[in-house]
Amino acid sequence: MRLAFDHAVTVELGAMQQVRTAPPEVIAVLKVIAYLERPTARQRDLIDLAYILEERVAGDDDERYASEVLAARGRRLMGCFYDRQAAIAVDSRS
Repeated sequence: MRLAFDHAVTVELGAMQQVRTAPPEVIAVLKVIAYLERPTARQRDLIDLAYILEERVAGDDDERYASEVLAARGRRLMGCFYDRQAAIAVDSRS
């Protein structure tokens, strides 16, 4: 949860209305963590994560087909995604 607060952004809802919320990248990391902790109870997180990826990463974007992901034989894609997003989150805090 600290990740969400540390990276919160302000979104304008209308005249004189603002809300602080976690950006999609942080929500994706939290969805992955929640799923990995309780995979049988958190199937909805995979659906949400797929939606975030479809909306935020274009089909022809190199990030979708990064060599680290494609070369990660024997590792689950979710693990690769989590490792990468966690590294990005740590780097952005530096």
